[in-house]
Amino acid sequence: LQNNNVPLQIMTPRNGSVFFYDSLLPENVQNIKVEVVGGKEEQLHVFYDGKSFVIGRPFSFEIPLSPGLHNIRVKCADEECETSFDCRK
Repeated sequence: LQNNNVPLQIMTPRNGSVFFYDSLLPENVQNIKVEVVGGKEEQLHVFYDGKSFVIGRPFSFEIPLSPGLHNIRVKCADEECETSFDCRK
């Protein structure tokens, strides 16, 4: 649900989350769901591990899981927030 009165916030993954990579599963089935709420505009700019893309509402998408430390930063209008998580083998 769109609520322009809610500050921009990454709901999942939570900052400091730890995920486990299963080397027995194919890479293309291991994804992390990202959910963002708030924001004053209809487009969200996403910056993830050196890549960037733009999505529209609802601000929900999946990113591929790979071992290592990762950072997601999102920007909507003049608001910005970020989260970091770890993926271990």
